[in-house]
Amino acid sequence: MELVPSICDKAARLVEGYRDHWEITEDYKGMALEKALDLAVGCEPEESYSQKPAFSQGVWHGDILIEKSAKPEEVEKVSGQHRQLIHELAQSEEMLSLAEEWQEVLGLEARMQELANKALKSSDILYPCQFCRRLW
Repeated sequence: MELVPSICDKAARLVEGYRDHWEITEDYKGMALEKALDLAVGCEPEESYSQKPAFSQGVWHGDILIEKSAKPEEVEKVSGQHRQLIHELAQSEEMLSLAEEWQEVLGLEARMQELANKALKSSDILYPCQFCRRLW
């Protein structure tokens, strides 16, 4: 799957511009990629950016620290840039192709579960031979 490395490279290039201003974590890019795939598949990503009361600096996306140095007044700016990165990645040709393939995988998974349930209901299950371990 050549799409994943190209998307990761694109995300890394986009994130490099933020490294000058912010002390971003590796999760910054990882969360952006995850939420961009969600968005490309059609799920609306959660917008829960905050600063934890126990920390005087940093921006959290849910329970994951994505930036270490932002002051409370900079949380909105960091979260806005992160949202922009998510939307930019989600609209990229590579991410749209990956989302299409992901939908196919989900369809195959559902079909496999359907077949497994059908096999279980039909009592037509193969059992291992206790001597040779072959299925019969």
